[in-house]
Formats: sequence, C-alpha cells, structure tokens
Amino acid sequence: MSLLPRRLATRLASIPTRVSFTMRLTATFIAALGTVGTGLYLVQTHDTRRIVIADGAQRHLARGLLIEARFTSATGTELPWDEVREVLEQVATQPGIRGALVISSSGRAVAASDPADEGTDHARAQVTQVIRDGRPAFESAPYDGQESFEYLSRIQLGGRPYVFEVALDPILLTAELAALKGSTLRAMGLGTLLALPLLYLLGGRGLAKRYSAAEDRATLDGLTGLNNHRSFQEALCQEVARTKRFGEPFTLALVDVDDFKFVNDSQGHRRGDDVLVKLAAALRTSRSVDLAFRVGGDEFALIMPRTGLDEASTVVEAFRQTALLRMDGTTISLGLAEFDPTDTDAAMLRDRADSALYEAKRRGRNQTVTFPQIGDLAPTRASASTLVAVRNLLASRRMSAAFQPIWDLDTHRVLGYEGLARPAQDYGLAGPESAFSGAARLGRVDELDALCRMAVLAQAGDLPADVLLFLNISPEVFDHGGGAGQRLRHEVEAAGLHPRRVVIELTEQSSERMDLVIAQMLELRALGFGLALDDVGGGDTGLGLLAKIRPDYVKVDRGVLCSALEGGPGRAVLAAITAYAAESQALVIAEGIETEALLDLVRLAGTGGKPTRIVGAQGYLLGRPSIEPPWQQAAGMTWPLADEVLRPA
Repeated sequence: MSLLPRRLATRLASIPTRVSFTMRLTATFIAALGTVGTGLYLVQTHDTRRIVIADGAQRHLARGLLIEARFTSATGTELPWDEVREVLEQVATQPGIRGALVISSSGRAVAASDPADEGTDHARAQVTQVIRDGRPAFESAPYDGQESFEYLSRIQLGGRPYVFEVALDPILLTAELAALKGSTLRAMGLGTLLALPLLYLLGGRGLAKRYSAAEDRATLDGLTGLNNHRSFQEALCQEVARTKRFGEPFTLALVDVDDFKFVNDSQGHRRGDDVLVKLAAALRTSRSVDLAFRVGGDEFALIMPRTGLDEASTVVEAFRQTALLRMDGTTISLGLAEFDPTDTDAAMLRDRADSALYEAKRRGRNQTVTFPQIGDLAPTRASASTLVAVRNLLASRRMSAAFQPIWDLDTHRVLGYEGLARPAQDYGLAGPESAFSGAARLGRVDELDALCRMAVLAQAGDLPADVLLFLNISPEVFDHGGGAGQRLRHEVEAAGLHPRRVVIELTEQSSERMDLVIAQMLELRALGFGLALDDVGGGDTGLGLLAKIRPDYVKVDRGVLCSALEGGPGRAVLAAITAYAAESQALVIAEGIETEALLDLVRLAGTGGKPTRIVGAQGYLLGRPSIEPPWQQAAGMTWPLADEVLRPA
C-alpha cells in the first residue's frame, strides 16, 4: 500500500496548525513593531517639538538684535521708539506670529506691534527673571482654548534693559507638529506593510513549516500518521471534561491486532508495519466525529464522542469487518466501555475498555466485547481510592518492616529472614498487591519499591553474621534500563551489609522485557548478591526462568504444596520443580507452611536419598512476620516445633 494518501492526509491535517502558528507569529511581529513604533513616535514627537521651539528661539534672538541696532542708529529728528515699533510691526506680519512687544523692567509694554497693546501691564515672574538673569525664555500659556507659546529675551535700549516678547499663533505651530506626527505614522505603517511580506519570505514561512513538523513529531505516530499516545491522553481528558459538563455520552474503543508478534516473527517486520498502516487506514473510514489514535505497538484507540455503548458497538463491528478485508485476513479484537460520569478520572474508563479487550482475546480473538458483557469476570483494577492511598503513602514515606524466619530443615537453625515492608499506618490499602497495582497505574513502582527496600534495610544492619536477608524486588525496577544493580549495592552497603549476605527475590511473574530483567539479575550475581526465584509454580514461566537465571534458591509457591497434598499431578509438579532446581544446583525453600501436614509433605519430599529434597521452609507454623527484628528479641529464635514432628511416620 502506498504511503502517499497517508502523507497527504498528514500534510492536510497540519495546515490548520501551520496557519494558526503563522497568524500568531504575525500578530507577535505586528505587536513588536507597534510597541517599538509607539516608542519611536513618542520620542520623535518630543524631539520635533524641541527642535521647532529651538529654531524659533534663534530667530527671536536675531530679531532682538535688529531692534537694538535700529534703536541705536536713530539720529537727528528720528524717534528711536518709532524705529522699534516699525520692527515690531514687521515681526508680527510673519507667518505664525500673533504679536510682538517690548516690555520695561516695571512690566509695562512701552512698544507693540498693535498700538492698543502699548501701556498694558505684563508684569509677571518670567519677565522679571529675564530682566535679572538675561537668559532667553520660552513660555506656554492658554489662548482661545489652545496652548500658546511666547519667546522672551532681554535687549538693551538706551542703556536700559527691556524684554522683547513674541507671541506665536498656536494654530500654525500645532499644525506644523501635527504634520510631522502624521508623516511619522505614515512611515511606521508603510514599514509594517513592507516588513510583513519580508518576514514571510525571508523566514516566517520556513519557521511555520518547521513548527508544524515539530508539532507533528510530538503528536503524530510516525508510521501510521494517526495521533499518538500523548494526543490520546489529552483528547481523552478533554472528552471526559466535556461529557461531565454537558452530560452527553461517549465511548472508548481499544483495538488490538491478534497474534501481532507471530505476524512480525513469521512474515517480517515490514509485513507487520504494513498491517498497522492498513489498520490505521481502516480506522480513518470510521465516522468523521470519531478520533483515532495509535497508543503503542499494535494497540489503537477510538474515541467516539456523543455515542452510547449500543451505537458504538454497531459502528465498531462494521469497522472490524472493514479492517478484516483490508488487512488480508489478519484479525483484530476490540474492547468497548462507555464513560460513567461518576468516574473520577479518564484512567478508570481506559481500565474498563482494556478489561473488555482482554476478555475478547480470552474468548478467541477476532471479536468485539463491551465491558458490561464481562460482568464479574473483569480483572481487579486499582480503584481511585487505591490511587489516593498510594499517593498518600509515597508522600508521607511512613513505611516499616517485618521479618519472617526461613528455617533450615536439617539443622533447625534460621537460614535467613525475609524482609517484608508494611505501611506504618492504615492508608486503606488491601495489601502489597493492591499497593503495587496502584503504583503501576501512577507510574511510581520504582519509588514504592525503593521505599520498601529502605524500610527493610534500615532495620537489618545488625543482622547476625550467619544468616541471610531475603529482599523482594519488583521486576519493574529492572525493566527501565541499567544501573539498578549498582544502586542496590550502594543501598545494601550503606545499611552495613555486604551483598553476599543479601538474596534478591524476583517473582516468577513475567515482565514485558524479561530479557532485560534477566540481564540485570545476572549483573546482581556478578556484584555478589544471591538470587532467589519466588512463587515458582504459581505461573507458567518459572521453569524457563530457572534455566536462564540459575538462581541460588527456588521458593515453591504454597499453591503447589497444597495441590501436592492431594496427590497425583500435584505431586508430579512438586517433584518436577525440585528436580529441576537440583539440576541447576539451586536450594529449594517451601513457602506458606501453615499446617503440620504441609510440613510433613516437605520433609518427605527428599526421602530415599534423592537429590530433590527441600532444604528450607517458612510459614506461619514456623514463625509469623515480626515488626521487631526477631534476632533482637530476648528469647532469640529457636525451632518452634517438637523434634518428633520431623520424625518419619
């Protein structure tokens, strides 16, 4: 199948994002230009006003010198003041000048361009200041509702000081300033108009494309072109918020390719990629209102807004048939769940859809299952209250530890103690499984496991030198890359123990990346730790791990022992585990010994000198977990049963 339609669809989908970014970039650029232009406009307006005033002041001083010269040059019958009035009249006729005066030191006008102004009183502080200091002045005063300006300078006439005053016409000066402001604004507007296309051509277009591409990489799946897991999380939360606000239903469908690993292994990864691309194409044929996502690997999701469970079932069943035709016989399974407004978060909806998907797989694949159809078969999930309890536990970090003895069945001496972390107060957790289930939902398994280890190690520093500490480690700790072994060694040594005195217990339950877990368990062995495989027989991976890890200890699950009590196949399973362990030179420890019958079973497993014997045991019959370290108790740890219990029947 050609990728052209998918790439074209991706490109078309990115257009709104690119346009939006270009508009925001343009708006930001215009705002920046506007801010700079406004500042320049204010500065230029101030500077223009200052320049205009300074230019007028120079002309005013020149006129004052002319008056002094005409007054001094008057001879004969000429009257000097007539010469002064003639100059004032000439000054007043110039554009922008309203009138001119010569004022005496007493503040009275002795000559004026308008005879009516002669003899008028102009005594004021500014006139007195100019007479006294001789420095020119520029004065602003109201005139006919407008701002008017006056130039004042001192002149000498007949040896006496006078003030030469010129009043400007406010209309002309205001018009001159307005013209300069207008030209500034036009220049700013023209610059903006020219800058915008230049911005687009010289880099804005490329920047918008790069932004769109970066956003695509962050929100789109590179193979299928669908929105990725990050986009799914955001869209799911938004749909939950919308549904809670408006009360409209919506349904989540989770889609998984059946036997995808087999397709990859048998037909190659190229074929696997082709299957995923075709499935994505089929998802796009769903209704236009539905939102499709690739959430990881071969898992897809479909958010169906304003759609109840019945309608959604019809839609996805038609989609399943379409996908079956497009994918050349490769089938898919689907799980559906409708959002319940009483849910506290979107994760609970996804858990229900995931449970329905799991049931579809269990029923034989290639079908659609809704959450109500599985009823009580739904697997237990971490509830909202569990998540709150785990958060509170991690926030308070109040964790204690209990220690349960592991006995050597030959010597009746303590072989070691298993450290078991316990919350220091009641957080409402049902048990360790509930706590770790909630931590997994929160993505904080590492943090919870570290808290448990620290609680155990904090009380195990004075452990007797001849006994071991069995320390439980969650597989997820090793499932996130290297370095876990070195961290454990530092923690153990900080507690005052040597790694050879610590046995790391790994549960039989498999991890999605068990190869990585195995590699790190082998690293722990190289660092000096002992290794134990826990709960062997409780699942279906124990014997395989036994061959790969070759642990020092194999702890048999209590369920295997109880089954062996009934005889037949149960005893065969126990014999197989002990024989396999002996072949690997691992010592076998029986867990959950709560009755004498179980203890007899364990004791008799090694009769006849066979190498399949069980050498250790632990359980309530032999000692319950104790908050106070048993080795610190006054009575010490002694074999809790009479010797005759161990004697052959």
